[in-house]
Amino acid sequence: MNLIKNRNILSIDFGPNELKIVEGKYSKKGILINNSFSIELPEGIYVDGQIQDMDQMGYLLRNGLPNKKIASRDTYGVINSSRIIMRDITLPKVEETQLEAILKYQLEDYLPVDPDEYVVKHLVLGIIMEDDVEKLKVLLICVPNDIVVSHLSLFKNIGLKPIILDYHGNAISKLMNFGELVNSTYINDSTIACIDLGYECTSLTITKEGHIEVSRIVDTGTSEFISNFKNRSEDLSQDEIKAYYKDILYQIEMIFRYYRTREIGKEINLMVIHGTMSDINGIEEMFSNYFDRPCIKLDSLSKVKFSEDLSKYAVAIGGLIRVGEV
Repeated sequence: MNLIKNRNILSIDFGPNELKIVEGKYSKKGILINNSFSIELPEGIYVDGQIQDMDQMGYLLRNGLPNKKIASRDTYGVINSSRIIMRDITLPKVEETQLEAILKYQLEDYLPVDPDEYVVKHLVLGIIMEDDVEKLKVLLICVPNDIVVSHLSLFKNIGLKPIILDYHGNAISKLMNFGELVNSTYINDSTIACIDLGYECTSLTITKEGHIEVSRIVDTGTSEFISNFKNRSEDLSQDEIKAYYKDILYQIEMIFRYYRTREIGKEINLMVIHGTMSDINGIEEMFSNYFDRPCIKLDSLSKVKFSEDLSKYAVAIGGLIRVGEV
């Protein structure tokens, strides 16, 4: 594969218990990852997308990067938080410049927020028909100013050059669209539910033909599961896994129902799980049985040259992909 000649970029996926970091190159031909590692975070240093201790976080990153022979300074960050507001709206079909003007001056008509307190971006999800009129389906992403400023300040404080601040749902959607084959199965004409089983929360992103359909955060993670079973060596039963995941499963089912009822014919073809707890034995089968549809762990993607755990670093790798977007 004739891969990329452009410079290496550092991509950091921020989470409450660890930072997942990759260094690599992206082009339309492929992604080549040269280095990957994680930095464990003490409890309470990073909570719900907010850096609670800037000095300690800076110390951990500053000391972690040279130890892994990271030389890149251009940096992309990927964040997630329950405080990030995402809303699907429909607007008249207009040019991009007109769309930006509409959102700038009418944002409060669509979202109950003070625009001055958020960085607001949008993704055009496609064109739909409403009453025989073409309209734009738009996803609004509103990130609190303090979250944006704290991450950019962190990068600058330790000598990194902040270029992009992305969010989890967008990063994984780009990666799935870019890969074409997941675990050797063609996916580009499928509707896929990507489920990030994180420590603090669970992220669900539904993509269809490379476009985000729904992106939501379930405010329940795997921390309780980890604390109860981290020292257990034998395999867990389906019932044990299901008991700890019942709230996550229920909330995911509610999002699935919302998606299916928005438009006739909406259906999810495949679930792809990734993240902190995706390697628990039996978890794919449990999800598949509960939702009565195929579920796989993200193990490989075509056009992505990476020899480590793709499931763990998927979001950081997706953050490297730059297309016309947020």
